[in-house]
Amino acid sequence: MAVYEIAVTTGDRLYSGTCDYIYVTLIGAEGQSERTLLDNDIRRGSSGCYSVEAPKPLGELLLLRVEKDPFFVLPEDEWFCTKIVVTTPNGEALLFPCHRWVSRGGDLELRGGPDYVAAHWQDDDFYGFQFLNGVNPNMIQLCSQLPPNFQVTDAMVKPFLQEGTSLEKEMKNGNIFFCDYKTLDGIQTRVYDGEQLVVATGFCLLYMNPENKLKPIAIQLLQQPAKENNIFLPSDSETDWLLAKMFIKNADSIHHQSINHLLNTHFVVHGCALATLRNLPLIHPLYKLLIPHFRQTLHINTLAQTRNMAARGLMSVPNFHYRDDGLELWGHIQSFAKAMVDRYYPSNDDLIRDSELQNWIKEIFTNTFLGNVHTGSFWCLWTGLVAIL
Repeated sequence: MAVYEIAVTTGDRLYSGTCDYIYVTLIGAEGQSERTLLDNDIRRGSSGCYSVEAPKPLGELLLLRVEKDPFFVLPEDEWFCTKIVVTTPNGEALLFPCHRWVSRGGDLELRGGPDYVAAHWQDDDFYGFQFLNGVNPNMIQLCSQLPPNFQVTDAMVKPFLQEGTSLEKEMKNGNIFFCDYKTLDGIQTRVYDGEQLVVATGFCLLYMNPENKLKPIAIQLLQQPAKENNIFLPSDSETDWLLAKMFIKNADSIHHQSINHLLNTHFVVHGCALATLRNLPLIHPLYKLLIPHFRQTLHINTLAQTRNMAARGLMSVPNFHYRDDGLELWGHIQSFAKAMVDRYYPSNDDLIRDSELQNWIKEIFTNTFLGNVHTGSFWCLWTGLVAIL
């Protein structure tokens, strides 16, 4: 019999506690524990310690499953779990971050956080995994032809491809991807300690190997080829390759925060919110639909991401959890928006006759998208309005 000690921390925000039954199951490389009841009276801001038994040691702990069942016939009582720390029989403490609300009916599976990252942050496959499922899965795209200013040769990357293949063959097979940070080229950086800071503006080439692991195989830090603008490879010294990956990751973070997050989300939504407040009366159905979302921060421009993934050739890439979860969410949102528009605008003529709606579209088209015809004209049609909502 193996005994694991479980330390559960509940958030201190309002209504974080719960009176529902909380269960956990430990899943390891060599088996899993029984589904174990922790408590049904977890208080806000509290920490509780529990024991979970398994018939034998579970080996490396891979996942921690959390489930919540109702307490008698009481209504839903969500629980905000901050973290769970598991101490194994040999005394090793493993952290499973949560930081989310837990509801009834859906299993929540947590993976060890900082411990895993600390052990694997330098691994190439974990580095590649982040381009699909990290904070910025918006840069990577299928590579069918190398940009002319990205001077990677087949000889450079051949040692990192499957034996017997070539870069050209792998591009034809849809296994080569790249990130291009040309948008950052020429941006003004700040001065630190008397020197101008440098931002990587180049490329990262990645290969999806037969084990479905995405790995970087070449990095060029700047856009224009030059003698001092080397191509970095996994065969370089450990320090050089690690620093090249860090420069690209820094550029990736800058691009995410300034363009995908600030510009494409907050600034776009700001314009849409102003147009709603200026043009749609309180009783307008679209005002009622949109205004609750404008009171909060929108974290994702769902329409742009869904279309963009297809355009970047990522619809069949394995292990792309951001895409899989996002498309499922998109389907539910689209179904709701379609029912809403269908209820109030049975045809395009009904939509066009709504002068308030047309003024709303015109203001967003003019002030937010600056009259870009590729973004505004289709809104006036029934299908376009469903898509943008």
